[in-house]
Amino acid sequence: MIHMGDELGLTNDDSYRRDPLRAGDNRWLNRPRMDWELARERHDERSVAGRIFLGLQRLIEARRGTSLFHGFGLFQPLWSHNEHVLGYARKRPEGTVLVLANFEESAQSIEAAMTRHAGLPGETHDLLAGGAPPPVRDGRLQLEPLSCRWLVGSSEP
Repeated sequence: MIHMGDELGLTNDDSYRRDPLRAGDNRWLNRPRMDWELARERHDERSVAGRIFLGLQRLIEARRGTSLFHGFGLFQPLWSHNEHVLGYARKRPEGTVLVLANFEESAQSIEAAMTRHAGLPGETHDLLAGGAPPPVRDGRLQLEPLSCRWLVGSSEP
């Protein structure tokens, strides 16, 4: 779910608690006042807002380019054997995508065999990293800090 302002990195706004008309409705926490100065920075890749905005655009384009995340698919959670890495597969008749998310601020690794466990035979490529699969070292996939990978088989869409 994306709330207004997430595309720029706006933070939660707890000032709603001081407004008697809004104080009882915590949905206002995710409805900060729009920072139009920050919004103007969204096209500058050197700014935090720009990196977030352009990164979100890349995620949207990658998602638009595949049917593998469609809701009518099998969701399969996978244990990565690393408490910092979330893994799950989305399976559809046309293929499988393995999502790996490193929530740690340092590089992490998982067993490379996890791609096979998810149902991805052979070589993989990453829908988010321009096709480049994560590096493998000593039989383990290497994941950058705070990163996400959408891995598909080389013959997948």
